[in-house]
Amino acid sequence: MSMRISTAQLSQRLVADITRKQSDVANIQSQISSGKRINSPSDDPAQAGRLLRLEEASSQLAQYDRNASAVESRLTLEETTLTGVNDTLKRARDLALSATSGAVDDQARTALVAELEQLHDELYDLGNIKDSNGDYLFSGNNNASRPFSQQNPVGYAGNDTVRSLPIGLGREIKTGDAGSDVFIRIKEGNGNFSVASNVANTGTGIIASGTINDPAAYNQGSYKLIFTAPDTYDIVDTTAGATIQSGLVFTEDSEITFNGISTSIQGVPQTGDSFEITPSGYKDLFSTVDDLISALAVPTGNESDQASRQQNVDGVMVNIDQALEHINTFRSRIGSRANSIDNSRDQNSAVQLQINRTQAGMEDLDYTQAITDLQSHISSLEILHKSYSRIENLSLFNYL
Repeated sequence: MSMRISTAQLSQRLVADITRKQSDVANIQSQISSGKRINSPSDDPAQAGRLLRLEEASSQLAQYDRNASAVESRLTLEETTLTGVNDTLKRARDLALSATSGAVDDQARTALVAELEQLHDELYDLGNIKDSNGDYLFSGNNNASRPFSQQNPVGYAGNDTVRSLPIGLGREIKTGDAGSDVFIRIKEGNGNFSVASNVANTGTGIIASGTINDPAAYNQGSYKLIFTAPDTYDIVDTTAGATIQSGLVFTEDSEITFNGISTSIQGVPQTGDSFEITPSGYKDLFSTVDDLISALAVPTGNESDQASRQQNVDGVMVNIDQALEHINTFRSRIGSRANSIDNSRDQNSAVQLQINRTQAGMEDLDYTQAITDLQSHISSLEILHKSYSRIENLSLFNYL
């Protein structure tokens, strides 16, 4: 049995074929124009899904780079600020040395105090600096609060928590440092113990900051050197409340050693004078400058007063040295973080390059094949148009 196809049916089929070929031509022309094989999910649903995941990964890498730039900006500001702190402390130390040079009268001393007060204010300005977003740099996560207020010891309104940002796959970095760590938790004295002379001393003795000469023997106790005569002294363990050595002969500048500690005393102590050695606590750098101002603010009269001032100034200079070392430690950490950011950027770039290559392999157009396909579709479309034109002109009247 034969099947007859009417002219109308044939015409409809040709129209459908023409429409399909026109769509194919338009699709290839769109591909050639964009240079992409996949311009919409319908072009290749499976590959389009993979491309979407690659785009999400690329977007995440871009966010990592933005985070890295934000952290880098804050770290640069912190480095600049700590450089300023370092310079300010060095200037304060120079003034301390000038004050004990022996050629400073009351007028010069007053000028030194005035400059130290200015340096003191500069330290507060540096500690309360803001970043480009208006956030306090050294307030931890409490970055809307001004961290430091002028009092002795310093008031701190920030917290110890510092935000971290992801800068790479599995890599996070701190955006800065808490002000409590940078400006407040600084070991005083030589870092192990501190020395001081009794304010009631009547002699001219000045105890040296000392060192630990035997770490195994040092027990972090508190001690007092008590002079029973200008040339003899006892060593008392004030923690245990017991005398550990007595009747020791004193010689100026000679080494005094016990329990892993080594120190010496310059000058001439008097009977009843005493000197304390205590484990190092913490001294914020603002209070350190405050102590120097206080030491220089009061005029000195006799040699005992001068020795007391010298002892206080010496102690301040030791604390400034500790603060300088402390600040430089944080500056080194900033450098390490900057290196970490650079390494993360390199890794992110390598991952992005691989993503780009994968995307290109999936969606980039083969122009030679596309042009060949386009010509083939255009030729087929022309044939369909001619066929449709002939069928439309078919009529019985043409044969009458």
